[in-house]
Amino acid sequence: MALAIERGYRVLASRPAEFEATLSYAGLGDLLEPVLDSVLERMPGPQRDALEVALLRRGPGGSAPDQRTVAAGTLSALRALAEEGPVLVGVDDLQWLDRPSARVLAFSLRRVNTEPVAFLATVRTALTGEAGPDLVLPVRSDVAWIEVGPLSLGAMGRMLRSRLDETFSRPIQLKLHRASGGNPFFALELARALLDRAESPVPGQPLPIPNDLTTVIRGRLTRLSSLNTVDGVSGNDTANGDIGTDTCSVDPRDIVVSCA
Repeated sequence: MALAIERGYRVLASRPAEFEATLSYAGLGDLLEPVLDSVLERMPGPQRDALEVALLRRGPGGSAPDQRTVAAGTLSALRALAEEGPVLVGVDDLQWLDRPSARVLAFSLRRVNTEPVAFLATVRTALTGEAGPDLVLPVRSDVAWIEVGPLSLGAMGRMLRSRLDETFSRPIQLKLHRASGGNPFFALELARALLDRAESPVPGQPLPIPNDLTTVIRGRLTRLSSLNTVDGVSGNDTANGDIGTDTCSVDPRDIVVSCA
C-alpha cells in the first residue's frame, strides 16, 4: 500500500479483526470514512442517506438502509474518487471482513471496469470462514492470486537485519530458518529471544532458545509484566486487565496470540 501511495494512488484501507466479523459495515466504514465528506454531495440522495445511516453518521429515521442502496452508494463513491485519480481498495485479513461490507464490495468491484480502481487483499489460507475471498472477489480475467510462501534463507536474513539491525552468522541463520519454517513472524520472535539471552550459541549445538512460538511469546510477556505496568495496567492485577503469561495461547498457523 505504501508503494501505491508513492505512485499517486488514493488508498482506502481496512484491517478487520476476528471479533469485528459480526459488526455490520465495520469494514466499509474503515474504507470510506476518511473520504466520505468529499463525495457525499456528488451522489444521489437515497445513496447518500443510506451510506450515512450504514456508517452510523446519523439515525435511520425509520427502517434500516437497503443493502442494494448502500452498495450503489459505495460504487458511486469509488467512481467519484476515481475521477480525481487512481484508487486502491486494500483489505488486510480479508477472512475477517464482515459480510455486509463484503457483499457491498463485491457489488462495486464487479461494476468498475474502465475506472482506475484496483483491489488488493490478503487472506490467511489456513483459515476458513463464511466471509472468505470467494465472497468478495468477482470472477475476472484481471484478478491475480499470489500465494505467499515461506521466506527463503536470504530473504529471512535481510528481514532480520532490517527489523533488528543485527547480522547473524550463516549457521545461526540456518537454524533460525529451520526452526521457523520460513515464517517471518516466527523467525523474528526467535531471533529476538536469541538476542535477549546472555549466552552465545555453541557451534554444532541447538540454539539456546525455545523451539516453539508459545514459549517465546510467554517469555516476552513475562518480561513485560515484570515491569509491573504495561500501558498503565498492572501486570499482576487480573481484575484490571491482566496479561498474565499462564493464560496465553498461540496458534503458529494463524500467528495469533490470545490472552484471556
